[in-house]
Amino acid sequence: MLSQPFANPRPRVTLSWDDGHPLDLRMARLMVDCGLRATFYVPISIDRPQLDAQQLLDLSAMGMEIGSHGLTHSVLTRSSNVSGEMAESKDKLEQLLGREVTSFCYPFGKFNNHTALIARKTGYHLARTTESFAIGRVLDRFRMPVTLQFATHSRFVHLRHALRELNIRGLVAWGRRWRFEGDLHRLSLQAFHDACRLNGTFHLWGHSWEIDDLGLWDALADLCRQIGGRPDVSYVTNSSLLSGMPS
Repeated sequence: MLSQPFANPRPRVTLSWDDGHPLDLRMARLMVDCGLRATFYVPISIDRPQLDAQQLLDLSAMGMEIGSHGLTHSVLTRSSNVSGEMAESKDKLEQLLGREVTSFCYPFGKFNNHTALIARKTGYHLARTTESFAIGRVLDRFRMPVTLQFATHSRFVHLRHALRELNIRGLVAWGRRWRFEGDLHRLSLQAFHDACRLNGTFHLWGHSWEIDDLGLWDALADLCRQIGGRPDVSYVTNSSLLSGMPS
């Protein structure tokens, strides 16, 4: 059985940042300053600036988890080399870091039953999606949902993403819990407080380069200060969410 409740009854906060951009180091320093933990999903090759080997080691030394984002950051549902994309990226990161890499993030959020099965067979312990509006205590480790992307999306964009991903459960939660709130800061805090109240999980994700492009560093820092440092909350990496769950 892949979907299991968390053994730890305390609410959990985790963050994840995709694409392995050099600005991830700035992001990691913010995480440390606010007492947060994050997983950084790094592709081996991508058509934008990338962290170099030393920067990846520095990121890991700051207590952040490094996960794989594929060999070439390709859409796996259209790839003829899904196993290679997952296995080779895992191997290269492990050689560089000198430790096991157990987390995977589907590039562009695209996945299906086949990619989830390959992720499991390749030796990953989890695979993260971009399916939003989840704060529950139950997860499917190879279809790990998220709560919110830290980006300024309109209600129409939220709706479009959810429909494209067939995320009807997320749409219902967005409407029922948060009345289709569109303001990024208000929605983030509402979701965080609901996760705390329900002993659930608040999972924020995004891209450091996008935070920079949108001028959201100050807004993100403000949110991180508000959600970090609470003694009644567990701050964990993505893989630590699986603590106490059967493999």
